[in-house]
Amino acid sequence: MTAAVAVAPSPANQGPRPNNNTAKSTAPPPTDRHGSRQSQPDPLSDRATAALIRRTLCTHQHSDKNRDAQPPIDELLPPLTSRNDVDLQLYAFLAIMLRDFVQTWYSRITSDEAFILEIVHTVAHCTRALEQRFRKVDLESLLLDELPDLLDKHITAYRTAHTPMSPGPIEARPRQVYHSLCPLPFMEPVPQHNEPESTVAEQEQNESAYRQLLVQGVLTVLLPTEDLENPCLTSLVGQIFSELIIGNIVAKKAAQPWMLWEAICIVARIVQERKKGSTAQDTCGSAEVDRVDTAARGWSLHGVVFAFLNAALLFVTSFRSIVGTIASISSLPARMEQSEAPVRSDGSMVLLIVSIKKQNIDKSGAATKLLSYHIRSHFSASQLPTFLRMIRGVLFPNNVPGKSTLAAPESHAELLALRRRAASALWGLVPRTVGKVYLGGRLKMQVEGGQDDGDEEEKMIEEVEGLLMVLDDEYCNKHLVYGVLELVLVRLMPELRDKGVEELWEERLGN
Repeated sequence: MTAAVAVAPSPANQGPRPNNNTAKSTAPPPTDRHGSRQSQPDPLSDRATAALIRRTLCTHQHSDKNRDAQPPIDELLPPLTSRNDVDLQLYAFLAIMLRDFVQTWYSRITSDEAFILEIVHTVAHCTRALEQRFRKVDLESLLLDELPDLLDKHITAYRTAHTPMSPGPIEARPRQVYHSLCPLPFMEPVPQHNEPESTVAEQEQNESAYRQLLVQGVLTVLLPTEDLENPCLTSLVGQIFSELIIGNIVAKKAAQPWMLWEAICIVARIVQERKKGSTAQDTCGSAEVDRVDTAARGWSLHGVVFAFLNAALLFVTSFRSIVGTIASISSLPARMEQSEAPVRSDGSMVLLIVSIKKQNIDKSGAATKLLSYHIRSHFSASQLPTFLRMIRGVLFPNNVPGKSTLAAPESHAELLALRRRAASALWGLVPRTVGKVYLGGRLKMQVEGGQDDGDEEEKMIEEVEGLLMVLDDEYCNKHLVYGVLELVLVRLMPELRDKGVEELWEERLGN
């Protein structure tokens, strides 16, 4: 029996799609009367992105010299998702990969662009089907239970592998111990720093074969039968996903320690900027009171009255915010039922929120409702275009493969300094009370013994830096990255957990 293919319905049945393909960025300023050189346009702007897509993916259409007469991109290409602004960024990634890794050799064979369009349609089938399946995933369970548990296993295995049971002269190989605790067959043979290049090459070949097998299983589940019967098409699309996306971006770059620490710094900076923006909006209402209070400072009667009014206003505002939060808890929906994952709290700050949730409260508790509410409100599709645009700027500066805007540290000292900055940025996101309770147990005696606040802050950052040391090894990080990838794919496609690729292939094609 042929397995059902989860292909998303046409966009007409998915409700209105926001038309965000219109270029929002302003055109570059023209040259002045003296003929001075105009500034270069931003390659990440909507206009430059749309031009890139038209040049690469819409060559089958006759372009009009009048830009205003050109049809929008969503009328020329099949939709990838239910949002045009997300499609614009995804098509930019697809255009770069097809232009630099497919058209460079395909154009030498033939000038026919029909095959490129077939690839686009095949990718569109996959992305629409994934979107429909993603809407059915229990995101809260994935973020609060399964991913933290996977990270906990990585932390435990890393610390076990890098903590010798006895001092020398016998030394264990940390990578071998880690692989024994978290075995992945395709990560063998375990490469060591002093191993010959042949061992490393053999492991990379096994890893590449695994990626291709994994992608073939995904395509077998997602693609319609007529596309699966085209081996040339599925092979090329499989190479794009397995090597260009998973291999180049996920496995090689996301597993680099310095890249992970840079990502922490970037996320922390974005969060801090948002906090500053919201704080500025919250303080606008009390700006007039602050100015009056500043003018009336002193020990006069008017100064005391205005200071009292200012304090009362701040108290009322804070009290109203707290009461509103507590009152809204009862109206928030309870968290969906989920499988309980064991939590082994080993001092990792990442597992703090899960440890509290598991030990003090149930699924209908107030804290769980608040966590569920914030996850549903902050993880929205409207944030995807900005995230995808940022990733494109990092991986493909000026929309071409090249040196990333994030450069790896050139020395070990620079690497340690980057880890220190990441620890400081991460500590800046943690509420001080929570952080001191969770991390400051070992420092309590030092603080009580006369240590000042500055030294305490440095000690806390050192504690966080110690947690980030579990990301020091690229080989161990790959285990974590592939574990996350497998977990997400299995949640999206449960068929991959129950059946192998050959069995799925036989069910779909009968051979």
